[in-house]
Amino acid sequence: MKTNFAVVVAFPFLLCLASVSQAAEPTPSQKPGAFLGCYSISTGRAGGPTLHLSLVFPTTGHDFTGHAQVTQALLNPVVLQAQAYGTFLSLYLLGSPYLVITGDGFPDLHWPPGGGFGPVVLPTLEFSLNTGASFSIGGQKGELPGKGMFRYRTSTAAEWTPYFEGTVETVPCATQ
Repeated sequence: MKTNFAVVVAFPFLLCLASVSQAAEPTPSQKPGAFLGCYSISTGRAGGPTLHLSLVFPTTGHDFTGHAQVTQALLNPVVLQAQAYGTFLSLYLLGSPYLVITGDGFPDLHWPPGGGFGPVVLPTLEFSLNTGASFSIGGQKGELPGKGMFRYRTSTAAEWTPYFEGTVETVPCATQ
């Protein structure tokens, strides 16, 4: 019971520190750049859906772009592919980087050059996640696990699935 009390007391303290130590806005002298982040949200259920994300984060802003894919262990493993867009917040939790990411996925449209503005496209994927972070308090080391949730629909006319919750893993990014 003593351990549970320490966790209950320490967790709000950690969240408070994370919100206070938010990364500062980039200064005009900061050089533009980007970094790649690849994540997987797994429900842990046999045959359940898994969301795979390959995202590009700019160093001078809070918006990202990338690719999303929902797979499952069935005959047709790829359920959905989408272009992902959204926002992220970079925090430091007791010195460890920690990202909070929210975004939407849209079907991949191939619009001809000079074809005008194009249609309004509704999202087919919604997701949010936070990456895991390691921390140390008074010599006690710990790990804040990454958590995420997502829902999708196979077309803009289809119904949304219920939200799937799962653990977030940082995975190696595929290079071509």
